[in-house]
Amino acid sequence: MKNWILGLAALALTLPANAQELPQPSPTSTVDQRIGLTDFSITYSRPATRGRAIFGDLVPYNQVWRTGANRCVILNASTDFTMNGNAVSAGEYALFTIPGETEWTIILSTQTDLWGSAGYSQDNDVVRVTAPAANGDFDESFAIGFKSLNPSGGELVLEWANTEVSVNLGVDSDGESGKNVAESSIRCKASVQKCSKLLQRSRRSRKSAHNYRNCLTVRSGVLVHKLGKG
Repeated sequence: MKNWILGLAALALTLPANAQELPQPSPTSTVDQRIGLTDFSITYSRPATRGRAIFGDLVPYNQVWRTGANRCVILNASTDFTMNGNAVSAGEYALFTIPGETEWTIILSTQTDLWGSAGYSQDNDVVRVTAPAANGDFDESFAIGFKSLNPSGGELVLEWANTEVSVNLGVDSDGESGKNVAESSIRCKASVQKCSKLLQRSRRSRKSAHNYRNCLTVRSGVLVHKLGKG
């Protein structure tokens, strides 16, 4: 019996990694969205209801929630933005929530290395905003997405079961456009200056080559003259 168990263990070790891979109960998902000139990317896990009561039961009210499953939600933004009017710098953040029966707290934190919310500390919060919890269409799996997009912003939406929560994201498209124009102008000016220097070098090179040819001509003439006298 012991040898049989050891044989199975040895066989399992020889199997390829993909042969041992199983479906995840809460699969990982990534949603990318450009708003104006700002690129947002959110990576999170999507648990399913599977017939369970969710908010106020599986997910308790008034406690910090990882907002999904497995590791914490990661939000990346390529430029500065606002969340419900609160300024947030470009970068990577963890997104936590505190669900309530009628209102949620949405949190962006610098603690991006947490598994779930274990070890979470409010001291690392970058911003906290509140948003009403609304009734929505039933969603079997937890989902994060974007809606109501325009060049100046949009809504970040959290949906699961019959609950929907959204917060406003604002971006400064005009400011980013101005930066791009200024950077393009600087690059263009630098290119013109570089071309001007290359042109000047080319002219000097041609002038030097011309002078060299003249010098050769003069020396050749002198040599011929001397040879003629000889």
